[in-house]
Amino acid sequence: MNESYQCDELIRDFEKSSDRCEPLWDTKLCWPSAAVNETLELPCPRREFDNQTASRDCILFDDGSGTDRSIWTMGNYSYCQDPDNYTGLFIAVAHEKYLQTEDQMWEHKLLVTSQLIYLLSFLVLAVALVLFLLFKKLRNARTRLHMHMLSATIMQVVMWLMHSVLFDTQLLSAYMYLEVLSKINVHVAFKFSNDFRLIVEQMFTRLNSYLHYIVLAGLERYFETTSLFWLLMEGWFLYELICRKPLETKTSIKRYVIIGWGVPIIVTSPWMVYHVYSAHNDVYWVKHDLTVYLIAVSAFLTFVVRMIL
Repeated sequence: MNESYQCDELIRDFEKSSDRCEPLWDTKLCWPSAAVNETLELPCPRREFDNQTASRDCILFDDGSGTDRSIWTMGNYSYCQDPDNYTGLFIAVAHEKYLQTEDQMWEHKLLVTSQLIYLLSFLVLAVALVLFLLFKKLRNARTRLHMHMLSATIMQVVMWLMHSVLFDTQLLSAYMYLEVLSKINVHVAFKFSNDFRLIVEQMFTRLNSYLHYIVLAGLERYFETTSLFWLLMEGWFLYELICRKPLETKTSIKRYVIIGWGVPIIVTSPWMVYHVYSAHNDVYWVKHDLTVYLIAVSAFLTFVVRMIL
């Protein structure tokens, strides 16, 4: 049995813990589990370096949400390489290139632009909601429906911004760094970029196993669905007001509130339960898996009903 298979068994048998790093196979060596702040040293993978060792540290990583996780640093194979492989110089050059190109990459510009647009939308929606709250003379059944719709849309924007800042920005930075590495023609570029990719994957995969990420993703989908349902409630209310009860002076919005806030729970719950109890190996299950159609179909149906009304 070769070393990679042995490492796979160690990974499968490992019980996750915040104070230990899980076993790691980095295509050269199998690193067993280690405690936080512990440094492991293993013999170099190549036989010509019999008396030399490679090292790797287990550290705590702050993912920006207040939760620390144990991860491996990049492996130090400097004693296992030929003298002309200037790994330290490559790292410095790669980081300098990354800083130079970060603001020029269209992915970074698109993300920043989207964040600014959502922030502006939040400010406009918040001002509109405050005006409805301050001027009580504007209060009637229709404006109360407007307030519910504004609240749902504001929460959708807030959830999107939180997800974008906490996760999207970090993921984009990691993959932009890999893009820079792939364009630098240095002898150790291939080895180093592979090592960096493994560390990035360990940092950002299996995010769905963390409760805070699951809750944030679920709330983002819930408020996204809720804002669409409140558009439907607006159309339904106007239909009732004009076609069915034009002479009624007092109109209750209780049923609209129950449907507008309650039905999205029924729609998003199966999607969230599926992801809580299923295994995923990709980073972005929230935006790229087929189960999103559980929500997309309901959103499409709300638009169809809205057009009919």
